[in-house]
Amino acid sequence: MKAILLCGGEGTRLRPLSSRVPKPMVQLFDRPILWHTLRWLSLHGVTEAALTLRCKPHVIREYFSDAAASPIPLRFFTEAEPLGTAGAVRACRDFLSGDEEVIVASGDGICDLDLGAALRFHRERGAEATMLLYSHPEPLSYGIVRTDVRDRVTGFAEKPGWGEVFTDRINTGIYILSPAAIDRIPPGVFYDFSADLFPAMLANDAPLCALCLPGYWRDLGNPAELLACAADCLAGKIELSRGREAAELPEGVEIEGPVYISAEAKLLPPCHVGPGTLLQEGAYLSPGSRAAGSLISGTLGAGAAAEGAILDRGAVLGPSARAERGCVIGCGARIGAGAEIAQGVHIYPEATVEPGCRVTESLPEGGRRMPRPVAHGFSGIAGSELDAEFFLRLGKALGKPGDRVLLAGEPAWTLPAMAAGASAAGISARIADCPFPAVTAMCSRLYGAGLAVDVRPEGELLRLRIYSSEGLPLSDGEISRLTARLSAGSLPLCGEGCPPPEEISGTEGLYLALAARAFPLRGVRLFAGEGTPLRRALELAGAKITPDAPHASLSPDGFSFTLRDETGAELDCAHARAALISAHLLGGQHSRLAVPEDAPAVLDGLAARAKVPLFRAGRDAEAAPLLARHPEFSHGIHGILCLFGILSRRGIRLSHLAGRLPDFHTHSTEIPVPEGRAAAMRHISEQIAPQNMRLQDDRGSVSLRPAADREAIALSAEAKNAEFAAEMCAEIEKLLRDRQTLA
Repeated sequence: MKAILLCGGEGTRLRPLSSRVPKPMVQLFDRPILWHTLRWLSLHGVTEAALTLRCKPHVIREYFSDAAASPIPLRFFTEAEPLGTAGAVRACRDFLSGDEEVIVASGDGICDLDLGAALRFHRERGAEATMLLYSHPEPLSYGIVRTDVRDRVTGFAEKPGWGEVFTDRINTGIYILSPAAIDRIPPGVFYDFSADLFPAMLANDAPLCALCLPGYWRDLGNPAELLACAADCLAGKIELSRGREAAELPEGVEIEGPVYISAEAKLLPPCHVGPGTLLQEGAYLSPGSRAAGSLISGTLGAGAAAEGAILDRGAVLGPSARAERGCVIGCGARIGAGAEIAQGVHIYPEATVEPGCRVTESLPEGGRRMPRPVAHGFSGIAGSELDAEFFLRLGKALGKPGDRVLLAGEPAWTLPAMAAGASAAGISARIADCPFPAVTAMCSRLYGAGLAVDVRPEGELLRLRIYSSEGLPLSDGEISRLTARLSAGSLPLCGEGCPPPEEISGTEGLYLALAARAFPLRGVRLFAGEGTPLRRALELAGAKITPDAPHASLSPDGFSFTLRDETGAELDCAHARAALISAHLLGGQHSRLAVPEDAPAVLDGLAARAKVPLFRAGRDAEAAPLLARHPEFSHGIHGILCLFGILSRRGIRLSHLAGRLPDFHTHSTEIPVPEGRAAAMRHISEQIAPQNMRLQDDRGSVSLRPAADREAIALSAEAKNAEFAAEMCAEIEKLLRDRQTLA
């Protein structure tokens, strides 16, 4: 049996540990991560492996130049240009022979999964490719996979947001491939497994299967994962081969196990080594120093303390200095006496920290504390999580050289920072005076921007909303992928940059004029608050503003609206949107309709009875172009003008239209799930198989969405009456409670 290990990645998330060596060569128990992977393969019958190299290939070649350094024989393939995960495997085609299957894995993970069981499964299912899956409580950094009862893959989502999580089963990046699957990969071009090969196999109904195995698996993609893996090994969760351990220690060295102490480490008493600590080759503990839950390959000065930290080879934590939990000190870095490195801070190789300083921010290159991803963007504290440096990095991450972005909002300092970052990456930026997010979204399309960023204060926080070139909010998955890009150690720069940002003014007037021109209301009686954008739009459209007419109000973001009909009855956002769609159906305005993702489910029934297709964002691919072409479906001002234009032409009162709407009520709740959001979503999916995480029956529907920042599932029910809505939420809650009881 042969294997191909992908070892060409840059390891940006593992920096600063991977700043000087490829990620697979980072040490764990005095051996490279790659060595542990090769040993795992050898224990499961693999007799030879090919390594695909690109980033710092000489480091790997030199280490394994002695055949005795590897548990199995190796061959090396170096990529001149990036080929992608699948393309790199295709470049090793000559390494393979006959009809034998091959194991494909990355060189930077640790696992003990049973490859023999996986191979038997692959052959029994007659698969061309088998993906090995693993249940993971935090699946956002991975690809999640859906399978049917035959274990055939039916769908997957790469780096999903919480709103897109339907299972906790992730793609480990370990595959068994038959020659037929490898031959599907075009030679010499960039080609990826998740983005290219597997979607193509699904489209052609090729036998692509998946197997979720018990055991241990961990992607050592960042320093926290490396520390966690070390702790797991010391706790006996996985057995890893260790280097030569110290046979005895000097008197006066205090040990609280479990620990690993290399024979090449040096400890000068009195010093203390706490549980979960690895003292690797190069570790030096001075008198009075203390290390607990840490991975040390550098020097702790007299009285220095490392708690849950990593010191790389040659790093020095000076006398009485402190490294707090989660911080990483890169190779050769020097931390002065009495200095403090705050929690989560990364100090890059060869950096110097002056004595007595407290360092609370990482170097600009990476390791930053990220703001919270929320629906369609980010939220964070101004000046802290969302500081000028973050906006500079965000600007760089918004595209590639030649792209265009549009920036709007306040406070004013955020926009030049983003524009500067964009310019450094070769992206043209425009700063627009959009007064609220809906205007920003539309201007993204009007001005040909690839992305538009809208920044607004919300209480003590700043809220960022990001829109696509079609003026639609980015999905959770797109935000997750942007977050991963922001978390990278470095972002590409363009040598020449771009000119200064162009200033765009008059966007509100343009937005209102377009709405008024599209939906004139000459003589239509209507009321809106004085001085509001909606009032100005009504006046431009020719409406007669009078307080005894129906009232309309716009939401702060400009996307939704509420109404009060001529009898004084209130229509909330959901019922107002239902009234708009009902008016469209009555007026025969369109042969196809589209609504935002959160529009009420009752609209699907209304459209079905009228035999008009209705497409929903987040569910139907057809929704995006329809919403882009018809802003009345998703923009509040356009929707209000469109609605009352239809009512006027048809001679229908708003109260009459509202009275014809199906009676529906909503109920929302949130259920804590201590066992983890992803596992809970998989359990619900397996038990009731909801479509797109929305369960429907004769009573109504309930949508399910994992919370973005806590272990909970948010439920939103919509039913014929309030009792049914609450009842449907209670049933889902019981399903989860029963599972927790059984667990």
